[in-house]
Amino acid sequence: MLLATRGLLVRTIDDAEAYLREFIWETLQDPKGSLQRHSHDYDLYLPWVHEEIRNAPPPPGYEMHGAVLVDRMLMDAAWSLVQKNILRPGPRAVSSEVRPDDYGKGFSLTPPGTEWVQEFRKIRAFLRDFMNPHGSEQHQV
Repeated sequence: MLLATRGLLVRTIDDAEAYLREFIWETLQDPKGSLQRHSHDYDLYLPWVHEEIRNAPPPPGYEMHGAVLVDRMLMDAAWSLVQKNILRPGPRAVSSEVRPDDYGKGFSLTPPGTEWVQEFRKIRAFLRDFMNPHGSEQHQV
């Protein structure tokens, strides 16, 4: 299932935090691609996350429960991650150019946040190996 499509399935703050973790990880894996370009100079740029989710194909059997609810949950999850010292509001660097209307929309990883995202890489590798114990590339997570 596509990452953006999984965003449609967010139902709790914990779901939203997990989704944001994966979204940030995916963005960091694409240093010169569209994910990074649309993130401006943030590790997490919420308008880009919202756009990706809104444009995602719905999974089979999906019932719309409100884009506003998902948007709000993702904003609350981002703030929760600030309170946990995973993210901080603002761009990656002091010298970054930001648009005046970006206030409250972009976040950057703290050092503990960088470790938190890297743990996702380990979890993903574990799941890939668990789902595919014989090394076949067909069932990657």
